[in-house]
Amino acid sequence: MLPRVKIYYENGSLGTSTPMDDGTCGLIASGVAVSGSFELLTPYLLTKLSDLDALGITSDTADANANIYKTVKEFYSEAPEGTKLWLMGVAKTVAYNDIFDKTQDYAKKLVLAANGAINFLFTSKAFPNGYTPTIINGLDSTVTSAMLNAQQLADWATDTLYAPLFVLLEGLYYSGNAADLDNLSEYEYNRVAVLIGDTVSGSVGACSGLLAGRIAAIPVQRSIMRVKSGAIKADKLYIGDKAAELGSPDIINDAGYICPRTFIGKAGY
Repeated sequence: MLPRVKIYYENGSLGTSTPMDDGTCGLIASGVAVSGSFELLTPYLLTKLSDLDALGITSDTADANANIYKTVKEFYSEAPEGTKLWLMGVAKTVAYNDIFDKTQDYAKKLVLAANGAINFLFTSKAFPNGYTPTIINGLDSTVTSAMLNAQQLADWATDTLYAPLFVLLEGLYYSGNAADLDNLSEYEYNRVAVLIGDTVSGSVGACSGLLAGRIAAIPVQRSIMRVKSGAIKADKLYIGDKAAELGSPDIINDAGYICPRTFIGKAGY
């Protein structure tokens, strides 16, 4: 009998479980409920910008949820349609540090609702009328306590749910003076990052959607600093009220924060 080779076609995953997507993001955004379509403290799964239409969230700058639209739009300018984004709204009166308190049903609720699928949390914080910030180390005082709460939340998700998690915070109410910033290398927060810079001059928040979209779009092992990945999809980026390149990005970076920068001979940020 002549020798022969038998080839068996199999799916390669017999006896295994389907892995979850890497880079799945969760957005916790300050907002206002929209009757019949968008409820606070209710998780929604988005896969494209137009999914906001069904929630009654529009591009109108007068919309009470304009910050959510901006953040999601910037997310999908970097991440392709089909990328999963979990969204949950919280009242604007909820303090920034309380959002990440693992004893309260804000960020923790979103993580549990996604059944551990979320690898990365970020925010779009808006403030109620009349809010007066207390600036400590160049940022709103709630950022420092939010770092501690976010680290504890991420440790809980990793150790209890076996779902590794990291958190991106906004450098809220940045004073504009990089020398004021605390050095983050002095903290042991290995699951938390802070972003300073926005697409709007003088913003009190940060362009967290752009950074989150870039993280979701690239392979999990690739650094967000990789210049070869191309410029961030924004015409102009600011640090405080200055163009990012004039906002001391080197000092901000050395203090351990994430911020946009430019390179001589290359367009964009």
